[in-house]
Amino acid sequence: MIRVAIVEHVGGHGGMEFYDFGLCEALHENGVMPFLYTCDETVLDEKAIFRTKVLKVYRGIYKGRSKIIRGFRFLKGALDAAKGARQNGCQVAHFHIFHFSWFEYVEMWIFKRRGFRIVATVHDVESFNAVTPCEHGNYGKFEKIIDEVIVHTQYACKILLEHFSNYPSKSVHHILPMDFDTVFKTALSQLEARQFLNLPTSGQMILFFGQVKEVKGLDVLLEAFQSLVETRKDVFLVIAGKTWQVNFGKYEHFIVKNGLSDHVVLRVNYIENGAVPLYFKSADMIVLPYKKIFNSSVLQRALDYGTPAIVSDLEPLTEIIQDRVNGFVFSTGDKKELSEKLCQLADDEDLRMRLVARGRETVEKMYNHAMIGEQTKQVFIKALLRKDKGRAIH
Repeated sequence: MIRVAIVEHVGGHGGMEFYDFGLCEALHENGVMPFLYTCDETVLDEKAIFRTKVLKVYRGIYKGRSKIIRGFRFLKGALDAAKGARQNGCQVAHFHIFHFSWFEYVEMWIFKRRGFRIVATVHDVESFNAVTPCEHGNYGKFEKIIDEVIVHTQYACKILLEHFSNYPSKSVHHILPMDFDTVFKTALSQLEARQFLNLPTSGQMILFFGQVKEVKGLDVLLEAFQSLVETRKDVFLVIAGKTWQVNFGKYEHFIVKNGLSDHVVLRVNYIENGAVPLYFKSADMIVLPYKKIFNSSVLQRALDYGTPAIVSDLEPLTEIIQDRVNGFVFSTGDKKELSEKLCQLADDEDLRMRLVARGRETVEKMYNHAMIGEQTKQVFIKALLRKDKGRAIH
C-alpha cells in the first residue's frame, strides 16, 4: 500500500477541511494510506469519524503579530511533518500551493532533502495580489523541485504551463477536487434555516459567499443588485465571508449611498462549517461574479447543496456551468446582464428547480469519488516510478 503525506497547512484556518478530508477518504478507498499534516485550527476530525490519521504539527502559525515568530513556528511544523512522514513510512509528499511563496518552497525543500517524491496541487496559479518580481522568480524554483503537478481546471493547466516554461505537460494532471460537505448537510427547510441564522424569513434571497477579495467582483454584484431593487422590493442580498486584503468600507459606502441598507445583510466574518449549509439552504440563488479565479469550491458547494448559481463567464467556471442548463452565465463585469439574470431567476421558480436538478446531475457525473481517488493515486505512482529519481533541487 502506498503511504502518502498530505501536507496542507491551511486546514481549518481557511476553509480547507472538507477538501482535505474528502481527498483523504477518496485515497483510502483506492488503496492509499494518507497521513494529513495540517494546522492546529483544524477541528473537523473532532466532529466526525474519518479513517485518516491527522497530525496538527503546524501550531500557532496564524497567531500573533510577529511574522518572525510565525515563520519559526511554520519551519518547526515543516520539520516535524517531514520527520513524522518518514516515521510513518511515507514515500510521497503531496503539497498544496496557493502563493508560490518562499515558505511553501522551503517546506517542499525540507521533504525533498529527505528523499520524498514531491507532488503538488496548485490551487492558485497566480497570486490574487499584484504579482511581485520575487513571486515570478519563484516559479522556476518550484518547477525544478516538483515531480508531478495536479490542477483542478483546464484553465489552470494552461496558465501554469505558461509559467513553468520548461516543465513537461505530461506531468501536469487535471483532476477535479473533492470539496464536499460530508458532515453538516441540513434537513431544515428554507424557512427554518433562515430563522436559525436570523435572516429575513420572506423575500428572495441572493447569496454572495466566501472570502471577500478584490477579484471576487462584489462591486459588480452590488451595482447589479441596485438595479434589481429599483424594480422589485422583495429581494435581499446576504454577503457572508471574511475579508482578505480588501477595504470592505468601500462596499459599505456604496450600500449606504444607494439606499440598499434595508436590502443587504452583512455577515463579514468567518463562517463556521456547521453554518455553511444553512446559508446555502436559505438562499434562492448564489452569485459568483468573479473577475479572476482558477477553481471555485463555492461553486461545488452550490451544486451539491442544491442552490442555483449565476457565474461570470470565466473559463474555470464555464468548464462546469452551461448557461440555462445547470446554472446561469453572464459576461464578466457586465452589471446590466447580471441584473437581468437575477431578475429572470427570481421570477421563475420552475427554472430554479430545473437548474438544481441538473446541478446535482453534474456533481454525480463529474465529481466521482472513486474516480478522483484513483486518478490521484496514479499521479503518486507516476512520481514513484520516475527513472530520474525525482527532480533535482538547486
